[in-house]
Amino acid sequence: MWLHSTTWYIKLDGTGDFTTIQQGINVSTHSDTVLVYPGTYYENIDYNGKNITVASLELTTSDPQYISQTVIDGQRQGSCVSVVSGETNTILQGLTIKNGQGNQALTSWGGGITIYVEDTQVNNSIINCVITENYAIAGAGLSIFNTNLFLSGTVIRNNFADRAGGAIGVSGDSNVTFDEDNRCNIYNNLAAYMSEIYISSIHVTDFTVIVDTFTVYVPSEYFVSNVRAIAVTYNFDILNSYLEPIDHDLYVSPNGSDENSGLSPDQPMLIINRAVRKVASNPDNPNTVYLLPGFYNDTSNPLQLPFGCKPYVNIIGNNLNDTIIDGESNLNTLFMGLSGYEHSLVKNLSFLNGFCNGKLVWLHNTDFIVFENILIQDCIITGFGAAISSSTAGGNIELRNVTAYNTESQIGSNSGAWFNGTTYFEATDCTFSNNSISGGPCHSAGLYVMSSGDVNIENCKFINNSGPCPTYFGYASALLVNDYNGEIGDININNNLFLDNHIENGRGTIYIDSEPNSSIHFSNNTVVNNISSYGVSFNGNMYLQNNVLRNPGDYEVGLLYDPYLNFPSTLYSLYNNIEGGSSAIFSDNNSNVINLLEGNIDEDPQFLLSGDDPYQLSELSPCIDNGTPDTTGLFLPPWDLLHHGRIWDGDGNGLATIDMGCYEFGAPPVVSVEDPVVIPNDEINLCNYPNPFNPSTTISFNVTQTSSFVTLEIFNIKGQKVKTLLNSLLSAGHFECVWNGKNDAGKSVSSGEYFARLKVNGEEIDVRKMLLMK
Repeated sequence: MWLHSTTWYIKLDGTGDFTTIQQGINVSTHSDTVLVYPGTYYENIDYNGKNITVASLELTTSDPQYISQTVIDGQRQGSCVSVVSGETNTILQGLTIKNGQGNQALTSWGGGITIYVEDTQVNNSIINCVITENYAIAGAGLSIFNTNLFLSGTVIRNNFADRAGGAIGVSGDSNVTFDEDNRCNIYNNLAAYMSEIYISSIHVTDFTVIVDTFTVYVPSEYFVSNVRAIAVTYNFDILNSYLEPIDHDLYVSPNGSDENSGLSPDQPMLIINRAVRKVASNPDNPNTVYLLPGFYNDTSNPLQLPFGCKPYVNIIGNNLNDTIIDGESNLNTLFMGLSGYEHSLVKNLSFLNGFCNGKLVWLHNTDFIVFENILIQDCIITGFGAAISSSTAGGNIELRNVTAYNTESQIGSNSGAWFNGTTYFEATDCTFSNNSISGGPCHSAGLYVMSSGDVNIENCKFINNSGPCPTYFGYASALLVNDYNGEIGDININNNLFLDNHIENGRGTIYIDSEPNSSIHFSNNTVVNNISSYGVSFNGNMYLQNNVLRNPGDYEVGLLYDPYLNFPSTLYSLYNNIEGGSSAIFSDNNSNVINLLEGNIDEDPQFLLSGDDPYQLSELSPCIDNGTPDTTGLFLPPWDLLHHGRIWDGDGNGLATIDMGCYEFGAPPVVSVEDPVVIPNDEINLCNYPNPFNPSTTISFNVTQTSSFVTLEIFNIKGQKVKTLLNSLLSAGHFECVWNGKNDAGKSVSSGEYFARLKVNGEEIDVRKMLLMK
């Protein structure tokens, strides 16, 4: 018990003891009160280890008007209020806390208030304050560590965190007790994820929020969650909500306004995160936040980056050429997804000029996420991380037509893409090119996947990725796949090009570390001109089929031995063109099993060596029609790396046999329409009648503009073109074409599903599914 206490009076006009709050704190002792008179105090105060009360006249009068009249303005020079020197019992009451910025010494947490205790849990109170317009990496309004915090009558609103916790960030062994009678209000705070309350603690297993007003009535993990993936029981007692989520698509534009409804392209919102917060998660009919063309950056529109997503909400740009997320080489993450982010599609965007200590496009504890038509280019990662990354139970992740180009990891694991802890991973039609690692440990400069489930990588290009790693042991320059927590499913790596990759002191251009119960299928890949100890090395059971491996390193294939699991590797090699033949296959510790089966050759592949894809096969290639006669079970896509037919009679002998490598000689292009995307357009109105039909159907459509070049084509379910019905310049009007069920050669086609595709001026407008029944 304190023997006595003193009140120190702070007045801007000089009639009190001091004119700054910090002066009063400096002379105070435990149990003193620093009483602040109305005014705006431009300072960043520090309790300096004092167990004291800092308050406005609201403390002595109970008049709430003094809260807004007594302001601590941090001027973006650091936290407005810091309690970081071992204080055990402090009170802050009746003040407005604004314009603070995260404490740089504490990883930029706590824009408004930072309470940090090194190793002892203490008690602190914040009563009848307004915490607003503060900024931080996390915990923008308030950040606590190892603290029992009592919150009473406090409003936390309009704060912005780069990553998480726009209102509150909780870490360490902390707890927040909300006053049930004098209720707080927490609303309208922004962050890329966990927009209101961010918990980063292994100690917090139960968290209760009691407020008058919260942003929404029923907060999802988008608003409140724990980054540590520890099961937390959340209890909410909320009387009012700031907004009601809208079950509707929303539109955003760099030229928009958050005063707009966002319900149409003519009324777009401005800030992506505000649109994401506003849109409802609908599992039955997911909504989309559409990003209209333009540059999204913080210079033009502060609070724009980073942005995140919600479960069952898609974020789709116009196209990756005109919808640009521009990091402007500022230290910033660009996109973030965290717990509860599932069943979401991110599509048609370019992420440029990112500069970040960690991950630029970061997923954490997410599930069922698809990235499609994405470009990540000219980015620098200064710490341990990658341009696009997931970590800790990444869930099911799919990449479709994603390009990671010219990214550099100065200190870290992976430069292009790193997916840690996925339960399923798929990459299709992706490119990992010109990525580099300049520090260690060097896991992979291109793509690194850690999975407890299946991994499927097909029709991808890995070009000119490098990891010199002069002082660290490297793993792979282009691709590294290994288990997560001792578990992994089957690994299928098919139809890919690995070209001009380089690593020193590593395990190969490609390194695959699997488990005894899984299988590696490495089929129809072209691995050429890579500099490393091995073209491909692995632990496990590998089926090597239909590949071309021609590299200047010591060995083309390395079978590695795991001494910890006493797990030898087994190779089944069929129909491969391996430079050096059996002498180019290395068995580590002579403990592995090498099965050289039929069809292996060692001959010059006779590559085309010209054009945009110079490693196609020329007509003289011995790889043509020299692959596995029976491709059953190879998990191959229906087309090669150029989307040409995968199995084709290239040598003209009347037998269609697959070629070695990732290109099929002489095969025609294939258009994929297996899951056609029908673009709603009442004006075009592509339809057919009858449907189902036999033997003919009438296909009708409208042309809305004069002098339009229109193409109407029929495709089968394999994506192969069957018939061109129309290829003409048309004026505006209504048109009909009859398809008689025959192909371009005049032969009747078989029963089944077919697709009519309409293109106007070279742009696909609509696809119609039709059923022919004989």
